[in-house]
This record gives sequence, structure tokens and C-alpha cells, in this order.
Amino acid sequence: MQDHKGTKIVKQGGHIKVDKLVYIWVPSENKAELFYHLVGTKFYATGNIDRIDVGSDAYVKASDVKFIPQGLTLSPSNTAAEAEAAAKK
Repeated sequence: MQDHKGTKIVKQGGHIKVDKLVYIWVPSENKAELFYHLVGTKFYATGNIDRIDVGSDAYVKASDVKFIPQGLTLSPSNTAAEAEAAAKK
């Protein structure tokens, strides 16, 4: 989990691309949540900085984004139960 001190990724000049939808176990919520895997590493941001660098393997919670139904529809690559089992190994 990354803390950007309230700064959020914003869409400017196009859509944010994702390539995977996956369940990830969130211990603080004690449940599996759906996340999108981000294709890019740097994104425009709100606040007093221009860009956020999230690294090369970043995910964003599906419930935190507005989905625009264009292009392919992704299906989760695992189940909530599989995510829970993997986290509790």
C-alpha cells in the first residue's frame, strides 16, 4: 500500500490503462477486494505535485475508480477465496 499524503491520481488527456483485474486480500478490511493493475508508472496528480510515481507493479482498488465501458471488459484472474487462501499461507 502506498501513502501519497492525500494526493490522488487524476485522469488528464486520456484514460488510465489497466491490463489485469485481480482479487487481493486486504488485511485491514479482512476481505478480498477487486483491484486493477496499472499499466503506467507515473500519473498526473491532485494537490501541489505534478505527478505521482507509483512504480512498475501498482494496483488501484476497483471501487475507488470510475469505470468507463470502452474497450475490453476484464474478468478477475482469481477468486476472492483464492486471494484469501494465498494471503493466509
